[in-house]
Amino acid sequence: MKLRIIPLGGQSNVTKNMFVYELWENNQIRDILLVDCGVGFVSELSNLGVDFVIPDVSYLKDKLHLIRAMLITHGHDDHIGATPYIVPQLKHPKIFAPKLAALLIGEKFKELNIENEIEQIKYHQDYDFGAFKIRYIHMTHSIPDTTHIFIQSPAGNVYHGSDFKFDLTPVYGEPPDFAEINRAGGIGVKVLLSDALGAEREGYTLSEKIVGNTFEEEMRRTKGRFFMTTFASNISRIKQCVEAALKFNRKLCFVGRTMKRNMEIAVNEGYIRLNREHIITDEQVKRANPKGVCVILTGSQGEFNSALDKVSQGKHPFLKVNSQDRILFSADPIPGNETHVGEVIENLIELGAEVIYTAIRDQLHTSGHGSQGDHKLLVRLTKPQYLVPIGTTIKHGRAYANVMEDLGYRENEILRLHDGEPLVLEAGKITTDTPIPLKEMLVDGHSVGDVGERILKERESLGKEGVLIVLVKGEKVELISKGFVFNERSLFSELEGLALRTMKKNKDPKALAENLIASLSGFINTRFERSPEIIPVIV
Repeated sequence: MKLRIIPLGGQSNVTKNMFVYELWENNQIRDILLVDCGVGFVSELSNLGVDFVIPDVSYLKDKLHLIRAMLITHGHDDHIGATPYIVPQLKHPKIFAPKLAALLIGEKFKELNIENEIEQIKYHQDYDFGAFKIRYIHMTHSIPDTTHIFIQSPAGNVYHGSDFKFDLTPVYGEPPDFAEINRAGGIGVKVLLSDALGAEREGYTLSEKIVGNTFEEEMRRTKGRFFMTTFASNISRIKQCVEAALKFNRKLCFVGRTMKRNMEIAVNEGYIRLNREHIITDEQVKRANPKGVCVILTGSQGEFNSALDKVSQGKHPFLKVNSQDRILFSADPIPGNETHVGEVIENLIELGAEVIYTAIRDQLHTSGHGSQGDHKLLVRLTKPQYLVPIGTTIKHGRAYANVMEDLGYRENEILRLHDGEPLVLEAGKITTDTPIPLKEMLVDGHSVGDVGERILKERESLGKEGVLIVLVKGEKVELISKGFVFNERSLFSELEGLALRTMKKNKDPKALAENLIASLSGFINTRFERSPEIIPVIV
């Protein structure tokens, strides 16, 4: 028997988490389990119309009959956000998820009219999927109903330790189930896959509860409206902000489509206790007493066209900030988003608002990811033979390896994988296999994978260089430019003359179109050092 574990994402850029567990028997795959199905955030492409990136599941297309289930660890979008796009490609495998994640996935499916079976998992219960036996373990993170998964197989046992920290005083729910973690270690763990995003930090990550005091302190000092931005799925963080707002008699306004949807679920299911009369719309914010308003909105990562991005540019139809308002960022930038977050902060400061963020204020945000102490404790409890850092960047993976070497693990017992690189467990030994090829699957609206490199380059060119339309009507030509400004009208006449000369030499429409592009682009590039998109229209 052989077990292969293949990361389809999450091994170099934190997000887009998805893992394939393959159990092999007699050189054939017997059973497949999928763990998580998240999106990746590509803020550098957001101004080109790309919403996010999802895992490439092409490798699974000829193995659909072997997929026994999709297991979800928790409800953050980098672990569940791709489900509406991936599940139909995989012929709708049954999903098993903790309660909040199941509810959030269900809402995503409703939006896209997808029907798929989702079962809310139970703790202290074994599930059998082919020759796999799995057990969900309650864990703490920055969202309620976070879990780890203990996966037993004939080829060896794996502890899948997705995003976590050991929070003994969580805002919602129970502390980690140490008895179950210890039980897994007692049965035997061959490989531990562990969240490693906080591996650069010493000690233990602080409890989520400390942020509640910060909200109260900052709200007490706010003369106008109080704004808080965080991830829409960070229910524990939002819960504390809501409780502080109610304490100071502030009405709550939730802004952003995902934020509103998640709050509807959180209130209906009792994760957040809030009466409907305490909620106002963004339009009502304009008329409300500023000292009686708390706005919780999306955009903490500087996402293009998010609610906060619109506010920072003065483009939101109802929310305008001034010097009396205080805006609190209760989320650190995901690696790669720092520039975009910085731009939003500076825009808000320019508008006059008081902006509070982690670089200038302690205990404004506590990570949902464990630090070195958390990582060491999980290893001591599970007692694995091999370690694999997951959901991380390359540098955090290296930091995790350094910490584990201090615990006595040798370099060959700590495997740092790349996306698509299989980990193979066979006869008690572990190796890596030839990586499977993966493509960047970009999502533009509801379109998946249709936006490729060529289209992105065209969009980038249009944004930077503009477009020149050459309209040919019989023997006449008309030029229309957008985003490409000519300094002198005479230059426009030169281009028209060049187009007319090209028309005389080419009667075939296809040849004419090709030569118009070649002649005009060459002229413009030589004269202006610009390369607008040239579109011939022959009628």
